[in-house]
Amino acid sequence: MKKPYLVCALALAVAASAWAAPTTSKVVNTAAKTPVVGATTEVNHTATVSHRQPQTLDVVGDVYVAGTTYYDYQHNGTAGRMIGVDPLGFVHVAWMNGVTEDLAQRDAFYNCWDPATSDWEALIPDGGVAANSARAGYVTLAVADNGFAFPAFHSTFPGDAQLSTHAAIDFTPHAGAYTPFSVGLYGESQVLWPKVVRDTDGTLHGVSTSDPDVDQGYHYWKGVPTYESGFGIDIQFTTFSTGDRYQILGVGEVIAPDVAASPVSDRVAVIFNDSRGGEGGITQINNDLMLVISEDGGMNWAPPIDLTDWIEPDLGCASNDTIACNGDTLRPYTCLDVEFDWNDNLHVAFTCRTMYEFGYPGYEGQVAFINKSSIWHYGEDTDEFSCIVNHDEFASYSGGDSLLTDNAWQLMVQRPSMSFDTLTDWMYCSYVHHDSTQYNWEYSMSADVWVAASCNNGRTWFEGINLTDTPTEVFAPAGESAHERDQTLSPLVSYTDGQGYLNLFYVLDYDCGGVPQSEGTTTLNDCHYQRIALSDLEFTQMRDWSTPTLHIDGSQHTGTGTVPFDPNNLCVSSADTRGELPSAFQLYQNYPNPFNPTTNIQFDLVNSSKVTLTVYNVLGEVVTTLVNGEALSAGVHNYTFDAGNMASGVYMYTLEANGVTSTRKMVLMK
Repeated sequence: MKKPYLVCALALAVAASAWAAPTTSKVVNTAAKTPVVGATTEVNHTATVSHRQPQTLDVVGDVYVAGTTYYDYQHNGTAGRMIGVDPLGFVHVAWMNGVTEDLAQRDAFYNCWDPATSDWEALIPDGGVAANSARAGYVTLAVADNGFAFPAFHSTFPGDAQLSTHAAIDFTPHAGAYTPFSVGLYGESQVLWPKVVRDTDGTLHGVSTSDPDVDQGYHYWKGVPTYESGFGIDIQFTTFSTGDRYQILGVGEVIAPDVAASPVSDRVAVIFNDSRGGEGGITQINNDLMLVISEDGGMNWAPPIDLTDWIEPDLGCASNDTIACNGDTLRPYTCLDVEFDWNDNLHVAFTCRTMYEFGYPGYEGQVAFINKSSIWHYGEDTDEFSCIVNHDEFASYSGGDSLLTDNAWQLMVQRPSMSFDTLTDWMYCSYVHHDSTQYNWEYSMSADVWVAASCNNGRTWFEGINLTDTPTEVFAPAGESAHERDQTLSPLVSYTDGQGYLNLFYVLDYDCGGVPQSEGTTTLNDCHYQRIALSDLEFTQMRDWSTPTLHIDGSQHTGTGTVPFDPNNLCVSSADTRGELPSAFQLYQNYPNPFNPTTNIQFDLVNSSKVTLTVYNVLGEVVTTLVNGEALSAGVHNYTFDAGNMASGVYMYTLEANGVTSTRKMVLMK
């Protein structure tokens, strides 16, 4: 029986390997590895430097094994959410589990971490449980305030030939006794790769992508979980005015859409990449970033907004000056993240790669760079963009081989996932960062998970910190080339005893590359939950907010939103600014305890907040609500709990303020 473990910091004293860059560039035809991309010319140039200490293992926080999978590959593009934390501190995760080494059996798996035991097997033994019907995969997850978690995936019912989007409901919270329900087909088309979130009422909102063999549409859907006596029994999917369970919000060439639901209003947002066209595989690289918003819970949608609004190339340019002729040279690719904060502001994080529609010196036709990539943030409150991380170097070569050719759908930095701290107003963005100085036996690069932070709602960003820092020796064999992939953060920072935590989930692949893309060797890989105390993250270096620019004219910094930008009002350091809650915020132990029949409950708020204070029995049933969504001012608050009509026993009281919860136990002894 596999037990969770902690990974301690250690150093492996092995010398790093290095090599010189080749004197010439190599043109790579991506059709060899990603047939759907086509014959777009993609090039590399010079060597990059290592962005981590070679051959060291220096994990930030505590790492636990939540399960395993032979199927290393989790998502083609946007990863959505694969982790969530409920108000009582239970951590829920879901993933695509290749159960057998030949990948013949593929299930949507779920597991839950008990905060009382810090054990992934206390609630669900043997590394999780299947939540699907048949041939399920590409799993995302939404977690509701009542403790129910809802995996979404595409699957078939036994006997069906076509795949469709499914969502599953548990019988009780944390039980892992799931019943899946299908949203259905769209006409005769399969609808796949779902992303799912939940709103304040617990309604599920999702976006899926139709089969690329037909028009690849982005399909919005919504479902209402139904309960009977506290048990989950059904998910009722909405049928829209068209008579369908899906609304098509756009079309595109990549599996990149994502969905968000506001925690404070009825707003729902979907973000996707809209192909600008082009020849061959350029259609998958040349995209606009489109935003669609509903103000009424997904029933009606405003027309799509082109957020990026690229400066167009001059394809008839006579000067052949590539800077003047190409216009903007960044394009969003396959991975996006969209979220609302607790002020109802929309945030988008997205990966870009470089592309030259007019051309690039020395190459014919439209050219895209494999390796160069960057991650950007868009904020609705400012209506401007900021760079989170920029990898402006190229992958190296060894023996004439391009190191990233064998990593299908992978870029040097990619897969952004945002998390918000509603008590300090900091936001975090994790991402995958490849390192071309560490690669396996077939030149597939290893990657780590990094995180960047912003203290001003995404206006500016601190340089990222490596959270995993796993070692891979050059030409490492299968089983020894550690490679983190498909990471996601829980949407909110969680708090326990005044300490804030990031909650991270990812697959640790033991041979780089994606097996479903004929890369690497099939290995039994661990699914890691990493719990990171914010006090262990010291962000010290602020990125230069003025460079790079999304547009060649630098227009992202003009700021057309409601919040003006002040370049002189930047955070200098993260020290003493977040991680530990201010002393004015705390849920205290009740007094007296044990008590009969009354006791006092005190809590402190650091600033004005919408507060709920609830008492539960040991079955998780609500006994009484002392404060129900009231707006309270900053300061000290006291409430008296009278249990005169209740039986002796153990009870729990939970404080929720702006989406963050704290829970304590008390004993009634009559």
